[in-house]
Amino acid sequence: MRELPPLVQVGDIAAWLELEPGQLDWLANCQDRPAPSPKLAHYRAHWLPKGQGGLPRLIEAPKARLKQIQRRILQELLAPIPLHNAAHGGVRGRSAISHAQAHSGMPVLLKFDLRDFFPSIRAARIHAIFACLGHTPAVCRVLTALVTTRTAHGVLRTAPWAAPPQSAPCGAGAAPSLAVQQAQLRQLYGPRHLPQGAPSSTLLANLAAARLDMRLAAAAAALQGRYTRYVDDLAISLPQLPRAQLLRMQRLVRRIVHEEGFVLNEAKCGLYTASQAHYLTGICINAHPNLPRAAYDQLKAILHQCVLHGPSSENRDAHRDFRAHLQGRIAWCRSLNPARAAKLQRLFERIDWRR
Repeated sequence: MRELPPLVQVGDIAAWLELEPGQLDWLANCQDRPAPSPKLAHYRAHWLPKGQGGLPRLIEAPKARLKQIQRRILQELLAPIPLHNAAHGGVRGRSAISHAQAHSGMPVLLKFDLRDFFPSIRAARIHAIFACLGHTPAVCRVLTALVTTRTAHGVLRTAPWAAPPQSAPCGAGAAPSLAVQQAQLRQLYGPRHLPQGAPSSTLLANLAAARLDMRLAAAAAALQGRYTRYVDDLAISLPQLPRAQLLRMQRLVRRIVHEEGFVLNEAKCGLYTASQAHYLTGICINAHPNLPRAAYDQLKAILHQCVLHGPSSENRDAHRDFRAHLQGRIAWCRSLNPARAAKLQRLFERIDWRR
């Protein structure tokens, strides 16, 4: 890694990134000038619809030049910063498996989910991270602009709205009205935020959540428990305790999450005792991390149908590289249960990819 020059003035950033001042100004867009056309925008955006009346998720992937700059910022500015041990998402040597493994065999599991994790992290938080590294306000402003974005109104208008059924009553579980959804998306994506899809976003999100991790880890340790976070999935495992004490812990987590500026997705939060199945990121962890039987059976059935009728008949989600997709799923199984994965691999090798 090349030695990082001192970044004191905005011109130092341009020199470091090998940009002309005008190019840096255009890419950072500190003034939030709207792009004249989608072709001139710095991000490619697409929506992922969410079920159960939830807001759609926006993936904002930077185009090549900005992506290269964000990688430089990630590797040369941010990567040397130590993260809290509880963070497992986007951290070298850690994964969804290590996140789940930390809680295997514990009698009680508390699960929490942070709603709209990436866009809820505003530019002010990112500015504060760069300020903590000792940069001047002017440098912090430009660095923040390079790794955050403000979603254009034209992109927001293309969101796939979850319209409630005509006969559905207004109540719990019902999707909000279109006007409410539109207002929520404007509030979420209108201000500058971390784009989900940028190479620098996961590490910056981990840094933004460092104080949250510190407080929740301390709360769990006070009860001889464990805490980890995989991106927006929080997990606390505890020894067998009176139910009243477990409910107090739930309330404490909710308070800490609120105080740290995040919002919980209550539909994905839960308390699971020793008599219940414990799942984290799709992994069963009651005794040791293992592949859920339902996931194994589903993949086995897909592979079996591919053998009988050809892979094109089973590529229902139109994966561009269905072969690589299946190989990835088998590799995931292998990391959890090598014996079952070997059976899946034998089925995979019988598929005729010419069909």
